[in-house]
Amino acid sequence: MLKKSLIYSVCCSAMLSPLFANASHSFAATHEQATVTANTLNLRSNPSTKSSILGKLHKNNKIEIKNEKNGWSQIIYQNKQGWVSSTYIKKEKVKSTGATLAQKTISYAVVIANKLNLRTSSSTNSKVITSLVKNTKVTVLSVKGSWSQVRTPSNQVGWVANTYLTESKSASKPVDSSPQLPATSKPSTSNIGIVNTSGLNVRTLPSTNGKVIASLSKNTTVSTLAVNGNWTQIKMSNNQTGWVASRYLITSPTAQVPFSSSVLKGKTLVIDAGHGGKDPGTSANGMSEKDIALDVTKSLVKRLEASGAKVIMTREGNTYPTLEDRVDIANQHDADIFVSVHVNSGPPSAAGTESYYDSSKNPQSAEGKMLATEIQKQINTLLGTANRGVRDKGFYVIKYTEMPSVLVELGFVTNSEDAKKLSSQRNLFAQAIYNGIIAYYNKQ
Repeated sequence: MLKKSLIYSVCCSAMLSPLFANASHSFAATHEQATVTANTLNLRSNPSTKSSILGKLHKNNKIEIKNEKNGWSQIIYQNKQGWVSSTYIKKEKVKSTGATLAQKTISYAVVIANKLNLRTSSSTNSKVITSLVKNTKVTVLSVKGSWSQVRTPSNQVGWVANTYLTESKSASKPVDSSPQLPATSKPSTSNIGIVNTSGLNVRTLPSTNGKVIASLSKNTTVSTLAVNGNWTQIKMSNNQTGWVASRYLITSPTAQVPFSSSVLKGKTLVIDAGHGGKDPGTSANGMSEKDIALDVTKSLVKRLEASGAKVIMTREGNTYPTLEDRVDIANQHDADIFVSVHVNSGPPSAAGTESYYDSSKNPQSAEGKMLATEIQKQINTLLGTANRGVRDKGFYVIKYTEMPSVLVELGFVTNSEDAKKLSSQRNLFAQAIYNGIIAYYNKQ
C-alpha cells in the first residue's frame, strides 16, 4: 500500500517546532510504488535467496517500496513486510511535494486499516485509549519517528502508527464518516459472517437509531470488521460498510476470508458438478445429488469469477458429461486446479464431509492434498459438519487430471442434519469451497 507523506507545519504554534523538525527527515523522502512482473515472486525475511520465505506475491500485485539493497527491495504488501528481488518488479515513483514539514500546514489523515489502536504514547507497549475504524478522518498534531499524534473526531488525542494512515486531501474539519469504536470494543474474531435471518437491517451506526442503508437476506455472506457491544461492523459485497445486530450473524474464528482474493486473477479453474442428466447420483429426503452439486457449483463459480478467475464448468445444466469428458475439459484447458462437487449417502447415522485427492496417478497429488485440506477445513467450520477427513483415493476425475485436483463430498443426503444443510445452505457450501481455494493459493 502506498502511503503519501503526512505534512505538517509550525505555523499553528511555535511550541510544535521541535517535533516537526524531528519529523521532517523521516517524511520528506520519495515513496515508490511498484508492480510485480513475475508470475510468482517470493517474499523473504532478508535480502538473500538463503533467507526464509514469508509468502508469495503474484503478477500485477501492487507493492510499496521502503528500501533497496544490492538488487533487493524491501516492500510492504497488505501489511506484510519483507524483501523481494528488484529484477521482478517495475517501479513507479510518486514524489512528495519536496518541501520540508516546516513549510507545510498541519494535515488531516484517513485511517486505512480495518482497526487502528489509538494509544497514550508512541509505543505498542502503551495503553489503548480507543480503536479507530477504517476511513475515520483525524487531525495530525505531530510526528515522532513512525508514530503520529492525532486528534479524533470526538476530540480524543493519542498516538497511532503512521503505517496505517494516508494523507487526506480535504482541508475541512474531519468528519466522523465511519463510527469510532469505544475503548470497550474489540476487533471481530472472525473475518466472515453469514446472515441467519431474513431481512437483516444494515445501519450507519451500532444502534437502532442508525439509518438503515441496506437489508440482507438469509445466508448472505459478509466480511466482519469490528464488534461494538451487541453490534458487528460488516462490509457487504458492494464494499459498503455498516452495522448489524451480532445475534443475526453466524461467525467462526477459524473460518476467515483468506487475506487476498487477488491471487485468483489470471487463474484457470475447472469446476465439476458431479453426475447430471441420466445419472442423478444418490437421492434422499426429496433431493438428488446432481441438483445439489449444480446449485453449489453455480454459486461457487460466481464467487470465483468475481475474484478475477477464468472458470470452466464441466456442465452448466442437467446434462451428463462422461468421466472422460470431465478429465479432458480440465487437461485441455490446462487448468490450474480441478474441483469436483458431490454429496454422499449411507446409513442414517453416517454424517459429515470428506475431501479426496489422488496420489496413484495425479502428478500434483501433494498440491491436491493441500487444496483438499483447506476446502475440508472451511466446510467443517462454516457449516458445522462432522470432519470425516482428507482421504487419498483414485476417483477417476481426480486420478487422471494433470493439476491439483479435489473431489469433495459435502455431506450425507441420507442423514437428517446434513440433509437440512444441503437443502437450505447451498450458498454457504459454495462460500466454504471458495474460501478453501483462496486459502490454498495464499499458502503457496
